[in-house]
Amino acid sequence: MLAEHGRLFIINDMRRSGVPSAAARRWMGEWARTNVVRGIANFGASLPIRMLQSLIVQATKLLGSHPAIDVVNCADEPEAFAWIAGQRRLLR
Repeated sequence: MLAEHGRLFIINDMRRSGVPSAAARRWMGEWARTNVVRGIANFGASLPIRMLQSLIVQATKLLGSHPAIDVVNCADEPEAFAWIAGQRRLLR
């Protein structure tokens, strides 16, 4: 995807997710520094996970040196795909 389009959108099915370990968070941060992620659409996250994620996203926007990534929480998988389709249309 990155080689062909130069950007990447991520959809996370968070129905069975929990708080990632410190090692997983570190890996995700390092990976995101070298790969262009245009947006992340999550669905199925619990309220505590959505709140934690919101805090992390806000801290990243305040402290990060890279452009902020749009992160949205969707009601379900079709809504997540629809959000990404809308973002792709905006980039054309």
